[in-house]
Amino acid sequence: MIQTRVAHIHIPGVKSRRFLHISDAHLSRAYPEDTAEEIAFAEKQAVRWGTEGRKTWDNFEDLMTLAGQMKPDALVMAGDCIDYYHPSCLRYLTEKLEETGVESLYVYGNHEGASYQYRVPDGRVQYPAYARLIGPDPAFWVREYGDLLVVGLDDSEREITERQMALFDRQMERGLPILLVIHVPLRTDGLLPLVRQHWGADGDRYFLLGNDQQSALTRAFCAKVTAPDSPVAAILAGHVHFLSDCPFAPGKRQYTAAPGGAWDIRINTDTSRTADH
Repeated sequence: MIQTRVAHIHIPGVKSRRFLHISDAHLSRAYPEDTAEEIAFAEKQAVRWGTEGRKTWDNFEDLMTLAGQMKPDALVMAGDCIDYYHPSCLRYLTEKLEETGVESLYVYGNHEGASYQYRVPDGRVQYPAYARLIGPDPAFWVREYGDLLVVGLDDSEREITERQMALFDRQMERGLPILLVIHVPLRTDGLLPLVRQHWGADGDRYFLLGNDQQSALTRAFCAKVTAPDSPVAAILAGHVHFLSDCPFAPGKRQYTAAPGGAWDIRINTDTSRTADH
């Protein structure tokens, strides 16, 4: 059974919109033309990451059915939607997303690049394979919705690059509200104890952005996002494998989705519904 929660995000002056936020589906899929070893491994991983006795593709297909019924403005895919890079995994994911008839906004996660026996030194080497799904530049993309910008960037290595910072600065200067989509969520006072409870005392080292072990540039990016005058109105993330909605600045929240779960994100201008979850 999928977990779905509703979040009403108040952004003054912005037209009402609706997004379905999904992450960490960890899809593994093989086809008859794949090798016996590839088919067996895909099945094993689908069971490993499944929930309540269901395989990962069962949960994902339920989410895609929900998306088809809901018809949101876009599906926001916050990374790790496949379990490892393989043409069959990517083919299955792309086909299912396109079947919904809903636009998808996809950010790169640490599993999109490579994992397990498919590991490579730098997962970003797989960027070209995602051109159809993400666009020409998975490191940083922008979708414009008139009075709202949706900005996605690849923070799967738990670092922000100088190029990403420069591109982000350029979007901030436009003065429009931003819905920020990342895979690794920002470290916040509310999310930190939840991550440590779920992943252990040092879980924040691997599951949060903005730790002391990360670069000064990455910490500066986090400070910029959370500053009082930041145009970032909300953050949609994943990676931690549980649903959460923690504040990152006064009146602003960061949402993480769970495997097989989703946030029904509703942008509105009605202040009475700001904190209605």
